[in-house]
Amino acid sequence: MNGIQKGNESPFQSERNGYCRNRATASGKAKLSMHEVGIMQSALDMAQEKTRAAGGTKIHRILLRVGTLSGVVPDALRFAYEGLRGETLACDANLEIEEIPVKCWCQICELEFSPGQAPFECPRCHETSGQLRQGNELELTSLEIS
Repeated sequence: MNGIQKGNESPFQSERNGYCRNRATASGKAKLSMHEVGIMQSALDMAQEKTRAAGGTKIHRILLRVGTLSGVVPDALRFAYEGLRGETLACDANLEIEEIPVKCWCQICELEFSPGQAPFECPRCHETSGQLRQGNELELTSLEIS
């Protein structure tokens, strides 16, 4: 986690016992991908833990970095977020997902490149690269809180 920022915004209008009312419907939750639900639940748990540790009571923005090869579908994460954020400190927070493309490194010609399909072949020398520089991230990068 790179940064937590505290703001001076007013409390939620829909707040009840420190949390917002749950906006998800039972049918909406049933349609969520279990993989992304578990990942998003962990991200929300971590965000709330970090917010409370910093003395915050409200999350305004969550930034995640998701690599192309992470095995996580950003749209499914967004959908999971909508179903899980009610009754949390993040109930009105904006979720931003930065999608990270694949970048490889060729040791032979010392070139960083964006590969096509696997196997990842260097466009200059056509050797297969085994060094992935980016593209498998799954990170909670920052929070804006108050």
